[in-house]
Amino acid sequence: MKYQPICEGKPVKSLEGRTLASKIFQKVSDTCKKNAVKPGLAVIQVGEDSASTVYVSKKIEACKNLGFHSEGIKLPSDVAKDALKATIEGLNNRSDIHGIIVQIPLPKPLRKREVLQWIDPSKDVDGLHPENMGRLVTRLPLLAPPCTPYGVMALLKQYDIPLQGKQVMVLGRSYIVGMPMVHMLIQANATVLWTHRFSVDHQKLAPKMDVIVTATGKPGLIDATWVGPQTVLVDIGITKIDGKLYGDVDAKSVDGIIAARTPVPGGVGPLTIAILMRNVASLTLKQPIDIF
Repeated sequence: MKYQPICEGKPVKSLEGRTLASKIFQKVSDTCKKNAVKPGLAVIQVGEDSASTVYVSKKIEACKNLGFHSEGIKLPSDVAKDALKATIEGLNNRSDIHGIIVQIPLPKPLRKREVLQWIDPSKDVDGLHPENMGRLVTRLPLLAPPCTPYGVMALLKQYDIPLQGKQVMVLGRSYIVGMPMVHMLIQANATVLWTHRFSVDHQKLAPKMDVIVTATGKPGLIDATWVGPQTVLVDIGITKIDGKLYGDVDAKSVDGIIAARTPVPGGVGPLTIAILMRNVASLTLKQPIDIF
């Protein structure tokens, strides 16, 4: 069944991310020039996933624009596990590579969490190595926090949206977005309700939430029945249908009711790449670049 486009209504406030992303890029560029460093990023793609190819090209392009060294390494979908591990270990040992990404998803039988453990934690630019995830959960210093959740926190800060004491619902429990998002929100003193596809009756509680962060990849899931006049919607879900991008939010249904939302595209997406570049530079400098 063909997905019908959602109407183009305008929310009370559009939380666009491109302006903030540009500021972050400039801060990263200025910091690297000041310290005379050239960060290096390696991105490994296994297989021919079309979305991954697009994401890898955007990361390489961002590096080029900032004058970073970058390498895109493409491996066949049937690459042996030992060969992939050897590739990662080779990058771990290179002094000109400061950040390493293994693009997700991975073809079977490769297992994401096993592969992520092969990356040197000090070069884990996505912040997904178990050691770095542990640092996030236990509130220890972390040079490279997970990019998309950190971008969300930066965006909310940019628009002066308070989190302390507020009720926040997070939809989605992925290791890459949902889980780190919850911990960042808790550390900002929000009261967090974490939901997923097995949760019961959470839709009834949603209209009471001050902020809803959705990362389900189900286009149009969040409609007027989920929101109230105070709701701020952060839409991380991205689905491509017939060449067009859709978020989790049914814009026609919620616009005119809610306080604010992020657009898709142009909301959280630009910040993910900007934070990635910030993380590469922070790992190179061995100190965090402050963007708040």
